[in-house]
This record gives sequence, structure tokens and C-alpha cells, in this order.
Amino acid sequence: MKKVVLLLLLLSFSVVMNAQENLFKEIKVKKAILCENVKDRAPIKETDSFFKGERGWLFSKIEGTGKKDYIFHIWYHYNEDNSKKVIAKIKLNINGYQWRTWSNKYLALSGKWEVVILDSKGNQLDSKEFYVLEKENNNNEK
Repeated sequence: MKKVVLLLLLLSFSVVMNAQENLFKEIKVKKAILCENVKDRAPIKETDSFFKGERGWLFSKIEGTGKKDYIFHIWYHYNEDNSKKVIAKIKLNINGYQWRTWSNKYLALSGKWEVVILDSKGNQLDSKEFYVLEKENNNNEK
């Protein structure tokens, strides 16, 4: 009887260890939200456009790692020939299994933009495109 109990305990331990190992293998983006601000670790007013001179924010909910790691938010602006230029590369620490993080950028150029999320190995996890609009004198609505 003791051998059966010991065998069951060893099998249970092995199953749990394998599950944990698979659970923590890679970082995943559960949410990536362009927004006008972040307050109390939550995105405020989701959007896909901003006005020139505003700050754009990308909120990321990360899942799938149990160890300290990091991601990058890379902010790109598209040129007239549709080539893109890196405007900012922001390193964000990930310190747990479920983690919320964000970055923001002052948007000085109008036109098409993109924020790409990379893991610490350089693999693309997600991306979000948006537009920066010129402000009109009489109407500031998007």
C-alpha cells in the first residue's frame, strides 16, 4: 500500500511540474489596447486615432511567464513611401505571471503609426496601428 501511495505522489508531482513548465514557457499578450491614458493600471478611453501633439498610450496585459523578463514597445511612424521609422523603443519589465504594463509617446508627427510588441528574444507578439490627425482650428473631435 505504501508503494502505491508513493507512486501516486510521484506521478502527481511529475504532472504538476510538467504543467508549470509548459505554463511558463513563453510570454503572451492577452490584451493590447491603444488608449488616451492609463489610470489605476487600466486603459482609459480606447482609440485608434490621436491628434498631433497629444500622447498616445499602449496598454498591454501580459500572461504566460512566471519569471522576471521584459518586452519592448516599439513605436513606428510611417513615411510617405510607406517605409517605417523607429521613433522609440521602450523596454518594459515583466515581473510575474500576470502583468499589466504600458508605454506612451508624444506624437509630434501626423499620419500612420504602429506600435509593435516584442518579447525579450525579438519575437513579435502583437502590433497595433493608429493614425495621428492634424488638429482643426474649430473642431477638436475625432
